Amino acid sequence: MTVTAHLGAGVHHVLCGVLVGGVGPVVAVVAEAIRDQQSPRRDQAAQYGRHHNQKRHQLLGYSRHVSLLLSPRIESEDFGAIIIEPVGQVNAFYLLYSRDIDAILGGKGTLAAAPTIGQPFLSNAAVDKTLRMPELQPDNGLTNDDLFCRDLPTNPLPQMGKILVTGATGYIGGRLAPELLVRGYQVRVMVRSDLRGHADMWPEAEVAVADAFNPEELNRALRGIHTAFYLIHSLILGPHEFEAADIKAAENFRRAAEEQQLKRIIYLGGLGDARVPLSSHLRNRMEVAMELRKGRTPVTILRAAVIIGSGSASYEIMNHLVRRMPVIVLPRWAKNRCQPVAIRDVVKYLVGALEVSPTTGESFDIGGPEILTYREMLATLAAITRRKTLVISAPVSFISLFAYIVSLLTPVPNAIVRCLMEGLKNEVVCQDESIKKYLPFEPISFRQAVLRAMTREDQDRVSTRWSDAYPPAGELAIKLDELDGEIVRKTSQSLQTSTSAEALFRSICMIGGERGWYTGTWLWILRGWLDRLFLGVGVSRGRKSRVHLEIHDVIDFWRIEDLQENRRLLLRAEMRMPGRAWLEFKIDPIEPTDRRLLSVTAYFDTYTRLGRLYWYLLLPIHFFIFRNLIRQIEKRG
Repeated sequence: MTVTAHLGAGVHHVLCGVLVGGVGPVVAVVAEAIRDQQSPRRDQAAQYGRHHNQKRHQLLGYSRHVSLLLSPRIESEDFGAIIIEPVGQVNAFYLLYSRDIDAILGGKGTLAAAPTIGQPFLSNAAVDKTLRMPELQPDNGLTNDDLFCRDLPTNPLPQMGKILVTGATGYIGGRLAPELLVRGYQVRVMVRSDLRGHADMWPEAEVAVADAFNPEELNRALRGIHTAFYLIHSLILGPHEFEAADIKAAENFRRAAEEQQLKRIIYLGGLGDARVPLSSHLRNRMEVAMELRKGRTPVTILRAAVIIGSGSASYEIMNHLVRRMPVIVLPRWAKNRCQPVAIRDVVKYLVGALEVSPTTGESFDIGGPEILTYREMLATLAAITRRKTLVISAPVSFISLFAYIVSLLTPVPNAIVRCLMEGLKNEVVCQDESIKKYLPFEPISFRQAVLRAMTREDQDRVSTRWSDAYPPAGELAIKLDELDGEIVRKTSQSLQTSTSAEALFRSICMIGGERGWYTGTWLWILRGWLDRLFLGVGVSRGRKSRVHLEIHDVIDFWRIEDLQENRRLLLRAEMRMPGRAWLEFKIDPIEPTDRRLLSVTAYFDTYTRLGRLYWYLLLPIHFFIFRNLIRQIEKRG
């Protein structure tokens, strides 16, 4: 498809369209907004920009660069154009369907190409030029936009030896390990259990299985290590259990580091003023730092406040509150000041501390360039998403009640919300910014961090999420294949189909999250709400990716236990119930025909009367849901 246009004088705003034709994507840039403020064409274009959340088009992302337009997601002929709208110092890209282009242009114009993105058309200039771009190819590896440290003002030191990343399956560790690998370091990641998916997550890294509460395993994991990043925390255990667990884990790690003669430990802790009474969470972060420093191994301590990024618990809490609640009631201490920091800057500080030797044994506060209250952060998020949100202060401040309500309204469970809200009672502002002397880069603002997080979500490129490490001991849960020989109740539905295994598996892998469960979605949601009412994980966790699945990923209140492409998807239940449950989708060939057997099977393991009653009460519901579910999977395949 080729698009041309003749554009008149006085144009100063640039819109960009991507149209997919038979010979590949065609990038066309159109100058549409006219200096005359009363222009109906300008008003119509602006209206589409303001209402980007309507179904007729979607927000693609925010960027300073045209590279964002080359997203492999733009591959349907239904997608016709991208509007570029300035948002602060970046541009917002809105993806429109072809059928809406005429409406935007008021029926009076067509799309045209410009020499470069963002370059305004000259007065009285006519443009009749098509700019062709190469075919879009899905990118299965890391891109420049995935890497945070490409502009870090330090030099990699891969010759120093092997680097250990603890908490590698968590939110920060999962983003730190790839950065170190790209910079040429030998990396060993420490995980609690040997899952098949770990080798796929870090193909170039060595995987060590060790529990921080097992000194023998720790010594094996730390053997031959030069520097260790200590990113272990037990926040997910809840406000009562995590303090003792964190101190014991730190003590074990300190002893193992001394035995293995590590040169350094780099620890990421919490920001807070030690001169005033602190919340249990912030106090615990400081106690862990003190415990690590009791040994002979030098410890570099970085202290951060609220971390903002796609997949972070703090970001998801605020984002969901703003999007779902027209009125947000906050405790009075939400007026306390905070210095939020973007996840990309946290990773840069961690890597930079490794590469700047004078930071050894020192403590630093790290934060973004702004000091904001939590009310101001919510207001900024509301402005970005164009939500009219009223934020008011409550006369009382019962943390338990606030945390419970917030956990019902957001994907983040009560245990994490309560610990984070405890930290709201203290002002968390950098007291010592001497880190800038060693790492003189400019952190991004809170607004930029939010925009980047939204971009990653919309591009479906959220690499790590808080749910990767919740609930605690999820990696150590009993697997279905480990129950061989034991009595496990099960119910199954199946059908024969001529649909290809690839199409069926693709349909299976789309279940859950925003798309729902194809049939009886309201029942799945009801079950999730009941679980959340009793402080379970609930159904609102959704999915990390709308398209891709990996072992250990979350799908609502399930976690992927096994994934065999075009053959099997096995989910383990993480909701509260009187037993253990699994849901299995299988595709088996029917020999010697070219047909396949599609089946869905629920397994339940229990030894209690309540568990048996629970199972038999749900059997009729399972029958109808599973029968319709496999039919929908075949239909959508």
